[in-house]
Amino acid sequence: MGQLYKLVEHLSRRVLVIQWEGMISHEATNVRMPKALGGNGEEGTNPEQLFAAGYAACYDSALNLGTDVTAHVSISKAFDGGFELAAQLHVNLDGVERDQAEELVRAADGVCPYSRVTRGYVIIAL
Repeated sequence: MGQLYKLVEHLSRRVLVIQWEGMISHEATNVRMPKALGGNGEEGTNPEQLFAAGYAACYDSALNLGTDVTAHVSISKAFDGGFELAAQLHVNLDGVERDQAEELVRAADGVCPYSRVTRGYVIIAL
């Protein structure tokens, strides 16, 4: 299948600039390593926060119900010395019976590109 959408992220001098559809955001984000991972504690956004925001927004789009989705993302040391991510999504479907809500969440998990690309690589809890 053909590409439906393209997003380019460019990290230059620790500033993230997001470009889409030929436009560049004038609201660049300072990207910093978290202090817990050895960063210097300067104010900024870390990559895990960007991942959490993107995942929550993508999952909400997959549900397409105007719900509240919160992504909790953590990073930890892997056995091989690298790092690994874990994500827990909290989905609030007001007014929907629990059984139906669980079915909708499972269906969204099969459609959401973040869920699909992380499957088997990131520990995900719904």
